[in-house]
Amino acid sequence: MIPAQNVKTILLPPELATADGTFDMAFDRTGFDYCVIDVLVGTGATDTMCITSLEIFESDTVTVASSMTKIVALSGSAATSATFGYAIPAGNATSVGNVITLQFDLKPRKKYIGLYMLTSTAAGCASIAAVARLSRGEISPITAAQHDGIDLSATTVSGCIKVVSG
Repeated sequence: MIPAQNVKTILLPPELATADGTFDMAFDRTGFDYCVIDVLVGTGATDTMCITSLEIFESDTVTVASSMTKIVALSGSAATSATFGYAIPAGNATSVGNVITLQFDLKPRKKYIGLYMLTSTAAGCASIAAVARLSRGEISPITAAQHDGIDLSATTVSGCIKVVSG
């Protein structure tokens, strides 16, 4: 993976995962070459992974993740199949939490990228959040506003509120 340069951040803020809940985010990848999405899953009450499916979508026109075209290789569930490219590991009730990291090249991708997650029906699931970092941008962002990516599913959410350089 190429080190992050000219980065923009998009946030899916922490939410309590409820039985059969859905969580999504979407963003415009225009001008960026790479993407890393970290999905953060807090400690659950059981060893059941709170996320039952984690799907990445793309579209040139649609900005709602669940209405885009799924990228099978970047989508996971309990087991691999024709529609899921990898298996999501079981959670660990004794750990502090879990992180699922997705890294992919944006150059062959369409304009809009979407993340869509379904949560488990198991009781005691944890809070979940996601952070997408777009990198290798054509223009170097300097201010927090320039670093801030817009989550098209929640336009009031800020991905970057302050830049500190040292």
